[in-house]
Amino acid sequence: MDALAQFIPIILLSIPFAFGNFFLAKRLNKNPNLWAVVSLIPIVNFWLMFRVAYLVIYKILDTLEQIKPTDQ
Repeated sequence: MDALAQFIPIILLSIPFAFGNFFLAKRLNKNPNLWAVVSLIPIVNFWLMFRVAYLVIYKILDTLEQIKPTDQ
């Protein structure tokens, strides 16, 4: 029971990230339900945040590549 009580605050703090990752996954064409659930799992969500950061950076770079002028 004590171990469960220690994880409750972590899970409660992860809920806003789960909502954010759900909508972000839709924009990145990923599975939003999977991302929301994985965001709630302690320790795993730490690694997911690195993945999210890199995917967002790559999406931004791909978008910038598409709007780059070609007459250089």
